[in-house]
Amino acid sequence: MMKSTHNAYNQIKDLPFAVVLTHKTEPIILVKFKENSCLDYNDVSQLVELIYMLLKTDFQFIISDCSSNFESLDKETLDIFSDNISLRQAKAHGLIVNELPMRLKTTYFIQLQENIVPTKLFSTNIEAENWFKTEFLK
Repeated sequence: MMKSTHNAYNQIKDLPFAVVLTHKTEPIILVKFKENSCLDYNDVSQLVELIYMLLKTDFQFIISDCSSNFESLDKETLDIFSDNISLRQAKAHGLIVNELPMRLKTTYFIQLQENIVPTKLFSTNIEAENWFKTEFLK
């Protein structure tokens, strides 16, 4: 179930593993992963292509809402998110993770990888939106 804060977004694409939305007034792309989603290389490639097309317009920030606890991201899949030339168009990337095991894995991943854009972990998309507004839209 989407949080009420997602009312500020328009749905762009419903994929088998995620819903892609764009903010109605801010330059933000929201990727809301579906419950217990498992992504493979092809899924991530499809998602990256869609995000890239949106970034070529007026969108500048990406929020990936992983609060539904998607599972089994392998290293190859994570590497696409952290070092994909298409995603370099974004100014920043916020990750929403609630479950402790995923928060630990994600925190480790953020620290270990040399992310192509500033990347930060949040509990809600409101926190991520506020970070974008205060740090990048001054």
